[in-house]
Amino acid sequence: MARLSQIVSGTPTLLSVCTIMKNEERLLPEFLDSVLPFAGDLVLVDTGSTDRSVDLARERGVECHHFEWCDHFSKARNFSLERARGDWILVLDVDDRVLPATFELLFEHLPKTDADALYFPYVSLRFLDWKNTLADVKAVQTRLMVFRNNKGYHYRNPVHEKIDTVIEEMGGSFVLLDSKVYHLGYAEELDQLKADRNRKMILENFRRDPTDPHFLH
Repeated sequence: MARLSQIVSGTPTLLSVCTIMKNEERLLPEFLDSVLPFAGDLVLVDTGSTDRSVDLARERGVECHHFEWCDHFSKARNFSLERARGDWILVLDVDDRVLPATFELLFEHLPKTDADALYFPYVSLRFLDWKNTLADVKAVQTRLMVFRNNKGYHYRNPVHEKIDTVIEEMGGSFVLLDSKVYHLGYAEELDQLKADRNRKMILENFRRDPTDPHFLH
């Protein structure tokens, strides 16, 4: 099976998987199982876990970088991007799941594309038992998840962070890779936990700047 370090024929290179996390001991083992067989460079950034997340990662031989949490997802994301060594970056969360076939399609596509960034169908599922409930879809978006490294691309916004507009402003081009990435963050009780967290951050940022259209929206 191909590895991320073999996506460019004849030239060893890496596609870095960049992930930020906090208190993810429930979902982290399966995430590592799905990524490590392929990842030549996994940049895992912890933002202040108080559970066994960091220990679980280290037990699997994964180094955890520490980021002092400041209620700003883009700063944490950009901290991870700065540590990426690959020619390309794949941004995943611990509650994302990528099938081996999607990795393989990615390996085939990257050496051929002239695009600077790739969108994927991003499928939110209703249940954590995701392999048996792939048809039980809560929502489908297109999400930009892969982009070229060392171009100065970076995330914006403290909450609901985005990189698309930055790449567009810098003249980058986009393509859709028609292979699904599955998201568990809105499955079962995780939905309410995430909503509560985001609501608190949005309100705090709105109080700091009530004229910002992002937080008004």
